[in-house]
Amino acid sequence: MAVRVGMLSIAIAYFAIVCIGLGVYFQRKYGRGARDFAVASMTLPWYLVALGIVLGPFGCGHTINPAEASWAWGIGPVWWPIVGGALSLMVAMTITGRWYRRLGVTTIAEAFEKIFDERARVLTVATTILGSICLASLEMYGTAAVMYGFTGLDLHICIFIALIFFILYVIFAGVMQMAVLNTINIIVYYVGVILALIGFTGFLAPIGGWDGLVGYIQQRVGDLALSIFNWKIIAGLSIPIAIGHLTYTSLIQGFMQPILSAKEEREVVKGWPLVLLLNGSATFAWVIVGLIAASVPSSLYGDLAPTIESLRAQGAAVPTIILTILQAGFVGAT
Repeated sequence: MAVRVGMLSIAIAYFAIVCIGLGVYFQRKYGRGARDFAVASMTLPWYLVALGIVLGPFGCGHTINPAEASWAWGIGPVWWPIVGGALSLMVAMTITGRWYRRLGVTTIAEAFEKIFDERARVLTVATTILGSICLASLEMYGTAAVMYGFTGLDLHICIFIALIFFILYVIFAGVMQMAVLNTINIIVYYVGVILALIGFTGFLAPIGGWDGLVGYIQQRVGDLALSIFNWKIIAGLSIPIAIGHLTYTSLIQGFMQPILSAKEEREVVKGWPLVLLLNGSATFAWVIVGLIAASVPSSLYGDLAPTIESLRAQGAAVPTIILTILQAGFVGAT
């Protein structure tokens, strides 16, 4: 599979300039003290709190993972960000986050020590580390899958390169940088969604466009493919996601970091309508792309058709989805 040099160069340039560049800038401006790094000296205004927290449960959990889940659940995973992300962030912004602020703490572990005892602090730190490792593994796999789509390199090599990116991000990513970077990322994300839909219009033209897509989806996924309201999705997907996100978001340091970094408590709740809109609508386009990647004829992929057939046979949803996005972008640009 040929290396897509143009797209890869854009991705690397974006990471280097925006992520590392912002990290260096904020380190020089705000210093390298623990308080500056961890809570931005409690200076974040409401819009940076909102845009900083909106991507907390976002990542692969709102993009690649629901797209992959669409191969089994159809369009049902559109509930993922609504009951998982948006609902949990509303609770964090209006209840648990404000509670932590009133305790006067800068970490969740410190809050648990105040409420219970030192053993609770140790348990919180241990479980946070374990949860973060699991979450980072999913994020790393998603990043590696994107890189695989760009380059065609062995997936194991892509995972190693993704690990290097993660290490660099951790070194530079203070909370101020994270909030500003998330603001830029959310703009890039939604502009990208619009461009992707334009690209998919051309990609789907040989099968009758968006109208023709419906039949292929129903044939591949089944009768529930385009059904949002049914008990299987509510009981098997929506409720577990809601419970998991509600507890996880309120207990994990990374999700609470922008709230703990707000300059005043009232800055925490001002941006909830923006968070609800941006987080709650995040998954829809990805679920549609997942269904496209699972169902459309492999002939639409041109030279990539044998690769797509092989990936589908292995149930490798994520690489198939990434290649579908790249192919649609290529078709839309020609």
